[in-house]
Amino acid sequence: MLLKSLCSNCGHSFLAESGLADMVECPRCHFRGEATPPATNGPGSYAGPEDPLLDALGGDPMARGTSFDPAAPPPMFVSRDRLVRGMIFGAVTCCGLGVALGAALAAVGVALPAVVAVSLGLTAAMGCRYGFGGRSIRRTRGRAMATAALVASLGLVAFVAGGWIVERLTSTRASVTREDLAAGLESLVRKRGRTTDASSQILLDQRIVEVERLRRRTDAQMEDYLWMQEAQLVQPLLAYGKLRVLRGPVVRLGPDSDPAELPRPVTAGLFGVEWLLAVFLAVRGVLAAHDR
Repeated sequence: MLLKSLCSNCGHSFLAESGLADMVECPRCHFRGEATPPATNGPGSYAGPEDPLLDALGGDPMARGTSFDPAAPPPMFVSRDRLVRGMIFGAVTCCGLGVALGAALAAVGVALPAVVAVSLGLTAAMGCRYGFGGRSIRRTRGRAMATAALVASLGLVAFVAGGWIVERLTSTRASVTREDLAAGLESLVRKRGRTTDASSQILLDQRIVEVERLRRRTDAQMEDYLWMQEAQLVQPLLAYGKLRVLRGPVVRLGPDSDPAELPRPVTAGLFGVEWLLAVFLAVRGVLAAHDR
């Protein structure tokens, strides 16, 4: 007679011969352990919630009126190697999607915060679950939830990075900035020619060299410089990320219209809600149904 048995190492459920006296081997991890004894209250059922293995899985599935399906994927015990695999595979898939979405939306000048959050959250859940080998059982749901939340957060960071890659290449502020630098350089040169004080001449020479160095920058480097000046940060991606959270994405309603902007508290609140939604969907996606 075949009876359901649970592996104490990985949480895999499988069918084992009832005639086996002591030890059975898990077909997934090949761990040899004691077979789960049947309960005395009915044929083909398990001991009640006093069984520590069944208690870890949320109780006896037979007691909840469900039947065992050998073909159904069981909840997984997320061990260390499965945790690493889930983190790597989830991060690769979610970050790849985030960069693609960020670049595409920045190129067309459209903001879809709800769609982005749902897409990144579901992708993070599926990627982590594939690396885990299934959904997490109750005993390991803490590490599974933390991994899924981290992967979803990385996906949102990758989304911002994708927007930065496109916006620094398509911005039109570089030409205007070069015109302002040319006018300022001409004024500095005239002032340098009228100055006779040695210390003032040194300061003016330093400013002239700085302006010349800025004028030789590419359009992308010029855009990075403007973001760093506005955000008061020395790293261009961090500066863009700060402005993206506080000011929102560059969204133009028409080819010749100015970017549409919302108040900064509203934009920051929308970004926070977007992050919470992505994390929530990722966490829910890696938990077993009876553990939610």
